[in-house]
Amino acid sequence: MKKKLVYNNAFINYPTGTHSSLHYDIKEWHPGWSSLIPPGKSRKYYVFWLFHFLHIFRNSNYSAILLYDEGKLIASLLVVPAYFKWPFMKKDDLQFTYVMTSPEFRGKGIGELLLRTAVDRFRMVNRFLWYVTDTGNPASIRLCTKVGFELFGYAKPIGLFKTLRVTAS
Repeated sequence: MKKKLVYNNAFINYPTGTHSSLHYDIKEWHPGWSSLIPPGKSRKYYVFWLFHFLHIFRNSNYSAILLYDEGKLIASLLVVPAYFKWPFMKKDDLQFTYVMTSPEFRGKGIGELLLRTAVDRFRMVNRFLWYVTDTGNPASIRLCTKVGFELFGYAKPIGLFKTLRVTAS
C-alpha cells in the first residue's frame, strides 16, 4: 500500500480572486433530497450523502466544485468535512479530494483553477484546508504544492475503516 501525503493550507497567502476562469463555467453542487451524488460521480458517493444528512460529517460543507466547458463537465473536486476517518482534522476543517480533470484538458491549468477556486470559496480564519494524496501521484503533488499547500505529514491507513494516522513530516 502506498503511503499517503497529507498537506494543509497553513501557508497559502495569495490574494483571493487572483485567478481567471477564462471561458469556463464554475458551479458549486450541494447535496439534497433529489441530488444525492455530484454530477459525474459514481454511486459509491451515496455514502457521503448519508454522512451529510446523518451528521456524521462534523460540519455541513460537503459539496463539489464543478468546471464546465461549453456545457460539458471537464473537472471536479469534492469538498469533504472532517469525520472519523480523518481524526487529524478539526470540526470546521475541510479536505479537497477526488480532484479529476478530463484527459483532453490535463496540463492546461484546469486543476489549478479548480483548486484555487475551492480555496477561495472555503478558506476562513481558524479553518484548515487539507489535501491528501498518494506518494505515487506526482501530478496531484505538483497541483497542491503549486496552489500553496505545504506538506504536513505522512499518513498510514489503519483499522477496519482505514482511519488515517498522521506522523509529522
